[in-house]
Amino acid sequence: MRRPCLTAIAIVAALGAAAPEAASGPLVERPIVIAHRGASGYLPEHTVEAYRLGIRQGADFIEPDLFLTRDRRLVALHDDTLNATTNIVEVAAEKGWTDRARIVGGVPRYYVFDFDLDEIRQLTARSRGTAGYSRPGNGFYDGSEPFKVATFTEVLEIAHQHYRETGQLVGVYPELKFTQALGPAGGIAYLTAMADALLAELSDPRWEGLFDRREAVFIQSFIPAALQYLRPKTKLPLVALTFTLPDGTGFPPVPTCPATLEAAQALRAFADGIGVNAPAATEACIRTAQEAGLLVHVYTLTDDPEAYRLFFGRGVDGVFSNHPDVGVRVRDELFPVPEPAAAALFGVALLALGAARRASA
Repeated sequence: MRRPCLTAIAIVAALGAAAPEAASGPLVERPIVIAHRGASGYLPEHTVEAYRLGIRQGADFIEPDLFLTRDRRLVALHDDTLNATTNIVEVAAEKGWTDRARIVGGVPRYYVFDFDLDEIRQLTARSRGTAGYSRPGNGFYDGSEPFKVATFTEVLEIAHQHYRETGQLVGVYPELKFTQALGPAGGIAYLTAMADALLAELSDPRWEGLFDRREAVFIQSFIPAALQYLRPKTKLPLVALTFTLPDGTGFPPVPTCPATLEAAQALRAFADGIGVNAPAATEACIRTAQEAGLLVHVYTLTDDPEAYRLFFGRGVDGVFSNHPDVGVRVRDELFPVPEPAAAALFGVALLALGAARRASA
């Protein structure tokens, strides 16, 4: 089973953190492939089965979006409501939970933070079924399977177990999600509580220090305040997610893809990398971010091999993929797995480069 030289990747990331002077081109030898919500193009997103499939397909990282339940447990969900990816509407009617719905735009919405974990675990997880995401009957599932919403603990267990059984590291790439339903102040308080819960879970002794390693974790968020809160609390690499609309405008309070070196350096003050939506990931954006020492990861690619070739050709450091097998196949065609001797020499060269940069700094 192929695996990139993650030690080398970690060294490069550390060099970026230690040496903020201008860099040129990609900051890693081989770009990483991140299983976006697991292998969500094949199985319902954020389920144990989707994460395991992502690993089997060769992903370097698995990505859980996170929210806190009412009883303060971290669960893997993209939306702050349960409507789109579970059968909450049917179950709420059966169990008398309809009074918990919040009416938004005339539609009853069931928010994650209004339910305890044991209640959410009674739901069946399902795909949102939109373009790029799985649909029943696709050869991977038929829609009758009792998928469940995964906890963050389960996601870590999957990665930890894989490492224990194979010696191969598949990292985790959690995103701290934001909800507008609690208002600005309440939303930030919820976000910081989630950040604290995340760090506590990552450092749990049961993981034997695996998720204390810089090469094993990226923490991401669209909200700069979350990363600024985390920066003095952890040495793990932080990624500022950015979003730019096709007309060039951003989506406040999210910073857009940096157009100037000064904008990139402002992000570099609290982040080690940026996640850029594909339409905004121009060559200029990528180059500017990398010149500031920021890793660049692009989201979200699906099953079109040409899209991967495009962004790998632009020099990105990684891609989020709903179809990890497609991304891995194209990446490995363009960036063959280095021979062990070559990888060792590359690592030695990076260490020497790091020493030289530190000396010059």
